Amino acid sequence: MTLTPGATSYTDYLLKPGCQYIYEVGAVYETNTVHSAPFAILSSLNGNLVANGGFEENDNSHWDKWFTGDLDWTNMVASTNVAYQGDKSMEITLINKGNNGSISQYGQYGTTDACLPVTPGRLYSFGCFFKSGGISQPSEHWLEWSSTRTGEDTNNRPARPYPLYFTPHYVIGTNATDWTYANRTFVMPPGFPNVELEHRYSIAAPGSGSICIDNVFFRALPSPDATNWIDLVPFAAAWRYFVAAPPTNWFAASFNDASWPMGVGKFGAGSGPANIVTALAPQKPAYYFRRTFIAPSVPCEELLLSATCTDGGGKSLEVYLNGVKLVTSGIETVSGQGNEVRYFDLTPFLDLVQPGTNCIAVVLNNVWQPSWDDVAFDLSLKAITYAPVGPRITAINREPGTGPEINLGLSVPTNSIWRIESADTLSSGWQLVDVVTNNSTGATWLRDSGQNGRLPLNEISMRFYRLIPDY
Repeated sequence: MTLTPGATSYTDYLLKPGCQYIYEVGAVYETNTVHSAPFAILSSLNGNLVANGGFEENDNSHWDKWFTGDLDWTNMVASTNVAYQGDKSMEITLINKGNNGSISQYGQYGTTDACLPVTPGRLYSFGCFFKSGGISQPSEHWLEWSSTRTGEDTNNRPARPYPLYFTPHYVIGTNATDWTYANRTFVMPPGFPNVELEHRYSIAAPGSGSICIDNVFFRALPSPDATNWIDLVPFAAAWRYFVAAPPTNWFAASFNDASWPMGVGKFGAGSGPANIVTALAPQKPAYYFRRTFIAPSVPCEELLLSATCTDGGGKSLEVYLNGVKLVTSGIETVSGQGNEVRYFDLTPFLDLVQPGTNCIAVVLNNVWQPSWDDVAFDLSLKAITYAPVGPRITAINREPGTGPEINLGLSVPTNSIWRIESADTLSSGWQLVDVVTNNSTGATWLRDSGQNGRLPLNEISMRFYRLIPDY
């Protein structure tokens, strides 16, 4: 694929999610092309800066580009036990190890630098999936980012913003577990032009066992105010709510909540939360909310939770989509008085959202003192739709009265160059119609009048067309 001069990006289409693709980039100078070394990119989660976050390498690589030196590299190997997409994960074996870490950003596959470039003021999401194979001591695991000086930016970095530089801890005992999603979504503060990502853990005492990590990501999301988000549940929406212990199936999509009171966000109690619309009875251990929403008929590629909720004594929100509890290390879209908007990336749970009517149910945990109780609840759910459109010929029109000409409508990626070829029979060779350069996001049109030595249209009974990259 040849890109236009000055192009700095290209979007590949119709890839299989979770599969690794190998690319080369060539610099074209006059008649010469200088190629890069091949690099691997995982087709999972838009804009992932971690090029091979699914660890789709073979066992022989031993993950040397992630190796920290803290664990023997032979104890960091591929596993076919996967969480979300792809065919591999990383299995890390601990042998009588105490507090430490495993993978760490260091010139990994597909990234030429030992860090990831970021832009202050942008919304970022990072995380992974964790799974324990059983460890002899209780432990906690999380991803954490740091930022060190580089040759491009030698300024000292400010203190990292607590708790935005680490994912909520994946807290486990000694038994094996299923896969659990860990995520932190936040706006990058000033002073951080790059980040390095690593896995860290703490353990009660030196222990042995295994932990698997899959689908590591650090990616930029569109601003919450971007126009391509669709509000599935807006802030200040109406919710059914309950302040006592509910029936055991209260979160099911089929549950009849008609007897529950209805209110409009923001819900709350106490003097701390601002802009309360619906008052809640204070000093309850938990509050229960549910409502339906309508999802679009086309697929979605992003799902973002935003919330202004209080922190229930270290307990995060519990969220159910269509009756299924989201298994996470913590949905920490909470703050002390519930006046800050916090975010959580729900994209890996998009398969729970169906076109048409859906149900979301939420538990807000609460703690209080005899003299005060601050309670706040309001959230929004946004999605971005995706129409999987690859390069294609969208129209073949022969307009009346235009003579022996055909208009071809083309849909091709921006900043790319394509060849349109034709054949008058399927057994004949393909001939060039024209080379098309697309510099815009709109439709591209090409006229076939028999140019480039092909037969005029009034001398043939049929014509076939194909669209191929211009290499």
